[in-house]
Amino acid sequence: MTDKEAMKQALEALEAYQLNGSVQLFDVAITSLRQAIAELESQEPVAHSVISGALFDFMGWLTSRKERIVLSSADNASPAVEAITEFARMRNLSLDDAKVQDWHTHPPQRKPLTDEDVWKALDDTDCTRPMLIARAIEAAHGIKEES
Repeated sequence: MTDKEAMKQALEALEAYQLNGSVQLFDVAITSLRQAIAELESQEPVAHSVISGALFDFMGWLTSRKERIVLSSADNASPAVEAITEFARMRNLSLDDAKVQDWHTHPPQRKPLTDEDVWKALDDTDCTRPMLIARAIEAAHGIKEES
């Protein structure tokens, strides 16, 4: 549920409660919620093109720096966070309300195939051709050839 949906739901509940006789406190809450909802509804969402432009700007800035940053799942993220913070400061961007996506930090771990899975994967495969066997096993693991 989004903030906007939650506010609308709370407003509906307060209005319904108010109809059944409530105190003046609810009038204040209802007014505040109406104002907050109106403000949210008047805001335009950030366009994907703006976000894309900022990412390209950041990457361009990174390539102009003398310091090297290594980004991988095996490396510490602190240098990247410091670079983002420096870039934001340089562009007068606030990171206070940054919405961070819950990204997967590690790819799903593949497990060895069971004997049954291997036989199933090789069902329609010409097992006299090693490359076809390898491709069938890759496919069973969800690895697809890039086109």
